[in-house]
Amino acid sequence: MLKKIKALIIFRNVFGVSLNQIYPFRLLKNQLKKTLGFYFSERPVQTLTDVDIEEANSHDIVFIQLKIPPEHVGQLNEMLAQISSRKVLLDDRDSSGQCSFSAVPLVNLYVKKQVLRDLKNYQTPYRDGRIHADFIGKSFSLSSADLPRVKITEDFEQKIFTGWNIGVSERLRGRIPPNADSLFAKKRTVDVCLRLSLRNDKDWCYVHRKKCFEEVQKLSASMKVVVSQENIPRPEYYEELSQAKICPSPWGYGEVCYRDFEAILSGALLIKPSMEHLVTHPNIYIPYETYVPTKVDFSDLNDICRYYLLHENERERIARNALRAYSDYFEKNIFLGQVREMLSRTGFETEGLAQRDFNG
Repeated sequence: MLKKIKALIIFRNVFGVSLNQIYPFRLLKNQLKKTLGFYFSERPVQTLTDVDIEEANSHDIVFIQLKIPPEHVGQLNEMLAQISSRKVLLDDRDSSGQCSFSAVPLVNLYVKKQVLRDLKNYQTPYRDGRIHADFIGKSFSLSSADLPRVKITEDFEQKIFTGWNIGVSERLRGRIPPNADSLFAKKRTVDVCLRLSLRNDKDWCYVHRKKCFEEVQKLSASMKVVVSQENIPRPEYYEELSQAKICPSPWGYGEVCYRDFEAILSGALLIKPSMEHLVTHPNIYIPYETYVPTKVDFSDLNDICRYYLLHENERERIARNALRAYSDYFEKNIFLGQVREMLSRTGFETEGLAQRDFNG
């Protein structure tokens, strides 16, 4: 009989990224109990001061998901120091970049939605603390930025853990088609589709996103293209994407974007700046297998689009692979495997736990 593990999930009760990180726990609540003996309670809070330390200490393990501004990191660390239970910090930042790493010595595990493939890169000071911001700055010759250096503790490599990205959101999972063949059988009338918000022309990611927008605009002279900054209702947007053969997706403040998953769930080929610098789940970022990488300045975007519009079988193969990679995360219960590993790495005995229900 499995030993019961009593867990508490403390999270910021805000719609969006925060709830996305909690959703897989809810989705697989029964399997977590049956397979891992993992029983959890939820405690939504708005601020650090709402956290009940006594309640946290009454559990075997506490998962903490709170968006902490830099000026409040000290308060976060003070709170963590008061919790005697095993602690897992769920970092909700939108990039693979440097975050609240001063908390690493105070927790058993630090979970990020996407992690730099080479952990040594976390010791390098990047523009805005984000490696892809640095890529953009160098590609577009932006003026040098004030780059703070982050000190990483010796146990950082043992405590950093690759978690799950925004692709696990309930609304995205709900769009997995029951029959992929019917999705790819439909006739597509749009060659390239890009609806893109361009805000804050003084921001480092503006020049990158604007260049993507402009390159797609150039294609409209010879192709059927939808390129617009206008927001439309989500059902209309999904219908539009379902007509598209290709969907480019520039970086935002984070590398992983909702558009990436919206594209593959619509059967469109995802084209995106290279994601080889990070690791994440669900992993839809395998070059030329699940997406096609482009240069940061999109100077090769038009040639890539023309190539894949002429090679329909290759385009469909990659798009199908991407949809399969995304679906596999749920169908193979990979999240269960991630929880199992988190429990093991925080000191729980997992050797005897059943593995038949998940592929970790």
